[in-house]
Amino acid sequence: MRPLKREVLVFEDTRLLIRDLLKRWVALARAAIDENGLFNAALCGGCTPVEFYRQLSRLQNSSLWQKTHLFLTDERFVPPDDEESNFGMIQDSLLSRVDIPSANIHPMVKDPGDVCRACGEYAEVLQKHFVYPKNRFPCFDLILLGLGEDGHTASLFPQMPYHQDSPDTVVPVSLPRLKHKRISLTLSVINNSRHVLFLIMGAKKSRIVKDIIEGKKACPAACVNPIHGQLTYYLDKEAAQRLSPRKS
Repeated sequence: MRPLKREVLVFEDTRLLIRDLLKRWVALARAAIDENGLFNAALCGGCTPVEFYRQLSRLQNSSLWQKTHLFLTDERFVPPDDEESNFGMIQDSLLSRVDIPSANIHPMVKDPGDVCRACGEYAEVLQKHFVYPKNRFPCFDLILLGLGEDGHTASLFPQMPYHQDSPDTVVPVSLPRLKHKRISLTLSVINNSRHVLFLIMGAKKSRIVKDIIEGKKACPAACVNPIHGQLTYYLDKEAAQRLSPRKS
C-alpha cells in the first residue's frame, strides 16, 4: 500500500536539491513548533547528507534551534569520536556550528559496551521525551533517510527481519558483512512519523530507486510507508535517470 501522501522530487543538481530541502526543513520546523512547541527530527548518517548538514548549519536562527531536538535513525556501535560514527559526522558538519542546547541532542551511542543494552537505553530516551502509551510509538515531525544500493535504509538490511509491525522502537543489528554492530530505529517508528524524507543522489542509486518507487522490489526501504504522514523522495537527476516517465 502506498502512503496517503507521496511525492517524488527530481532536481537538476545538488545545489537546487539542497536549497529546496532546506526550505522544507524550516517550514516543517516552524509548523511543529507553532503546534507543539518543539520540533523533533531524526537524522541519517553516511556521506550523502553531509553537504545538506553543512548548509543547514548556516541557519543561525537561535529561537528555532532552541526548540529543536535531534535524534539519529541509526548508528555504528563505535565511540562518538570514531571516524565512522554517524554522530561524529553530524557533530562536525552541523551540531558544532549551531546554537542548539546539548540537552536537545540525543546520540544513540555514548559508550560502546553491550549493544542490546544500548538499544534499551535509547528506547528509554525516546519514551521519556515523547511520552507515548504502551504498544505505541514516538511520532517524529521529520525523519531523514538515506538509501543503500541493496535497498537498506537506516540500518535495516534485506538480510535481517525488518517487519513493519515490530513492537520495538530500537533494534540491534549484526551481520557478517558489516564491520561494526549497529543499532537502528525500526520501521514501526519510521512509519509513525509525520514526514519521511529520502535524500538520494548519484547514478549508482538509480536502479534501486526505480525498483522501490515503481514497486518492483521488496526491501526495507520499500516498506517505508508512513501510516498518517507524508513520504517524499528528494532525488538528483542521476538517481532518477531510470524512472519511467510520469503520466500527466
